[in-house]
Amino acid sequence: TVILTVTDDDNISDTNITQAIIAPLPNNPPAQPTIEGPTTGHKNISYNYTAFSTDLDNDTLQYIFSWGDGNTTATEFLPNGTPAIQKHRWASSGKYIISVQAYDNKAYSGKTELVVLIDAHIIENLSGYLKDNDGDGIYDYFYNEENGIETMIEKQADGTYLIDSDGDGNWDYQYNPETEELKKYSSAEKNYEENNNTTLIILGISALILFIIFITVILLEKKKTKKHEKKGRTTRSTKRKTKK
Repeated sequence: TVILTVTDDDNISDTNITQAIIAPLPNNPPAQPTIEGPTTGHKNISYNYTAFSTDLDNDTLQYIFSWGDGNTTATEFLPNGTPAIQKHRWASSGKYIISVQAYDNKAYSGKTELVVLIDAHIIENLSGYLKDNDGDGIYDYFYNEENGIETMIEKQADGTYLIDSDGDGNWDYQYNPETEELKKYSSAEKNYEENNNTTLIILGISALILFIIFITVILLEKKKTKKHEKKGRTTRSTKRKTKK
């Protein structure tokens, strides 16, 4: 409260009273941070990620990293405009979403996200991704993001993968990771594959039978030859005895 009293030369005075409310300036939250770092990698290998933000009030900033695997890292409070570098590694293959926020001890910034694939390959238009669980360079499963189920896949000789996307035990798609080509696995292809497998089995059995016949004929011929040789030796021996 401010009281102002004015008195003139005739000793006449007047008073005015006013009130002023002094409030602190409103806080500005930090700017939404940027984040940079690898978007693909392998499990059990550490990777560096850099976050950066600024604050209009020149407040010190803390960065909070959520790594998508249940782990969170919070930095110390850093001078305004100072990048924060954090290292992280993932123990399992999969798709992870890193999120980072800046905090000025009064308010949080908006979140920034970065998708990281660890021994995984996203399949566009199929709501899922391939996983290489053992790190041998060959994908082992398809993870369906709609229902959270891992289903079987099978790599073909041409480098494509057959995918059972719904877990019913039947192939639904054929996918080429190199060209990103995805196509439905038709019944005609299934029948062709089954017929082709049947043909290969028949050819294999036929080849085995022919091989057995061939070996049998050779053995019989050898036996026959030995019999003739033995008979010839016996005949010659008899003739020599007769001459004597």
